Amino acid sequence: MMPTFLRFASLSCALTLGATLVLSARADEGGRQDAAGRFTLRGTVITPSEVLQSALVEVRGDRIGAVAAADAAGAANDVIDVDGVIVPGLVDLHNHLTWNVLPRWTPPRLFANRYEWQEQTDYALKLSGPHYALTAAGFGCDMNRYGEIKAIVHGASAGVGGLSNPNENACVAGLLRNLDLASDFTGGGPVNRERLRNVIFPFESDAATEEAIRCVDPASADGSGTLRAVVMHVAEGVDAPTRREFRMLRAHGFLRHGVSISHALGFGSAQFAELAAARVGLVWSPRSNIELYGRTTDMVAAKQAGVTIAIAPDWSPTGSAGMLDELAVAWKLNVGQFNNVFTDAEMFKMATTNPAALAGLGDTIGSVAPGFMADLLVLRRKERSAYQAVLRSTAGDVRLMVVGGRPLYGDEALMTRMLPGVTLERTTVCGEPKALNVSGGAPALTLAAVSQKLQTALRGIGSALSPLAECP
Repeated sequence: MMPTFLRFASLSCALTLGATLVLSARADEGGRQDAAGRFTLRGTVITPSEVLQSALVEVRGDRIGAVAAADAAGAANDVIDVDGVIVPGLVDLHNHLTWNVLPRWTPPRLFANRYEWQEQTDYALKLSGPHYALTAAGFGCDMNRYGEIKAIVHGASAGVGGLSNPNENACVAGLLRNLDLASDFTGGGPVNRERLRNVIFPFESDAATEEAIRCVDPASADGSGTLRAVVMHVAEGVDAPTRREFRMLRAHGFLRHGVSISHALGFGSAQFAELAAARVGLVWSPRSNIELYGRTTDMVAAKQAGVTIAIAPDWSPTGSAGMLDELAVAWKLNVGQFNNVFTDAEMFKMATTNPAALAGLGDTIGSVAPGFMADLLVLRRKERSAYQAVLRSTAGDVRLMVVGGRPLYGDEALMTRMLPGVTLERTTVCGEPKALNVSGGAPALTLAAVSQKLQTALRGIGSALSPLAECP
């Protein structure tokens, strides 16, 4: 929630951009990953076009090789029956990962806009002060790693809002796909060369940043130096000054395809119609909206206007602990406040295909389909529809998380079977035994190591480490 200012070398649209790929060693025993990084999962699969009640998802290296109904596919060797629902890893376009180490904040009152609570003494004592103290003491990588693990525990394989200081953030590569910093796609380059930018205060940006936003083009080719996507915070509040930010958005030339807006509380039907006409996306974060302002975005108006909508948790101090929790909040609001304006399938897309498309990566992530990155989330099967299994799950229901073909997290028994001989970290989430394989990128940043350091540091300034999950 604090400023992340972007700096560019010139006023031109040209940038030097890239990504990084980090892969771990594969297990080579039958029934698991083989030496080439191949394995096959069987379960209920939600594809972009249908729900397959029993299907096989074949993973080849970092990509999905094939998806087919189990009775229509050749009997693959070493199939792993996950007894669950297989969906794409969730895509989070609105988060502030380093802040998610801090405990939940109960605001002393409701606010009219974000500038009000950022000047509160209680906010400084509980959040901004401790965050500054930790980063100044050199805990940035530990904070980011804890935030990434927290995101993965809640079903996200890709996100934004990580540690942005280029002098200290090489540690963001190798775990969660940091779409704005280090996406870890095949054949990439260094950290901080991504073609997606996350802008917290767009109207306080320097001239070079403004020009880069005005040049954003989702169709631009890799190597062109042009941004593919921009996510920016606009109209976070419910008062007249906040509503005025729409006119500022237009005046700055930011109403263009490739831009997505987080919050938009102050927007109504006319503004959403203009967003839709310009093909500007919306990222909805309902829990944080309600905690801070007492209401959320007019989603009926946004839907009726035809805006492409994604959902994301914002941050855990006033929002949700992660994507699954935020989906559950949104589902309840859809039923109780918005009269089911969204179908379950549409809400599912808000966490998968829609944010992938808004990030300019709709052909790479966000779908269980051949050729897409093997970013997979497996959730426990329940006595409800496959979509409901996603919309009403908790962190304890996550059976498996795979990012780029690499099993990172899941039920202890399943992870042990898939990665025999690999040293895994054991933990418990919502009473369920889980295991982590988070050695990629920065091996020293294990959950145990970063938790211990952060707990000690936070205790020293009168605070405490936020839990990985808030369990029912």
